[in-house]
Amino acid sequence: MRPLDAAVDELAAVDPAALDDHGLADMLVELRRVRARLAAVEARLVDAGDPRRPWAPAGYRSTPRRLAD
Repeated sequence: MRPLDAAVDELAAVDPAALDDHGLADMLVELRRVRARLAAVEARLVDAGDPRRPWAPAGYRSTPRRLAD
């Protein structure tokens, strides 16, 4: 997942004050779109992981509990 971290780091380095109005609006819309896609990926992974319980050996009773930490 390191490429994802790098992408977020790159976005975090953007100075909103340096964006013009159009660029700021475009970036906000793009971020909302990407957040929705990430939520869909997360939902698929949770659906796949729940029955397999990969977090159980660490003492977690559910996926939401594991994700809360």
